Parts: sequence; C-alpha cells; structure tokens
Amino acid sequence: MANDVTHSVATSASIALPTDCTIRGIAEIVTSSRNTLASGQGLTFDCSAVETADITFVQFAVSASRSAAASGLPIAFESVPEPVLAAFARAGVTVPDALPGTTFRS
Repeated sequence: MANDVTHSVATSASIALPTDCTIRGIAEIVTSSRNTLASGQGLTFDCSAVETADITFVQFAVSASRSAAASGLPIAFESVPEPVLAAFARAGVTVPDALPGTTFRS
C-alpha cells in the first residue's frame, strides 16, 4: 500500500499509516519519516487504519519522536487505535512518558 503524505504550509507533514505496522510493513514509513524530518518538517501520523502493530512500530515511534525533538520539530500520533496501545503495553513502554514532546491521541 502506498502511503499518503500530505504537506501543509505549516512546516508539518501528515502520513497515513498502513494497516500493517509490523516488521513486514513499516519500512516505507520509516523512509518517509526520515525524509520528512530531514527536510525540516514536523510529522503527524494518522494511525486510524492500523490493525496490527508490534515492537518494530514501538521502536519506530520512539526513534521518530527523539529525532523530531532533537531537531525542534513537532510530532504527533493521531487516532491511535487499540492495537497500537497494546503494542506499547507488550513492550513495557508507557505512553506518553517514552515520547516526551510528542502528541499522542486515541
């Protein structure tokens, strides 16, 4: 599935996450996120379509949040469904504690 990336005037980009946010489906999102942050734009992830997530997604979220914070860029995870929350719980990662400066909304 191709990922929809929408660039707005306000130095932020929106990325619609795929249904599969496991090790099998996350590579394209990682690349898109890196490129967006490197361009100086913040990120908003639309998580509404996510049906499966694993530790790979948790690692990605923590890494993306830290990268954005280090660059002084905003990052947000919107419409966060239960599979994403469950992946964080299985990993023993507390949201939002593990993602300081990150907006995380269900």
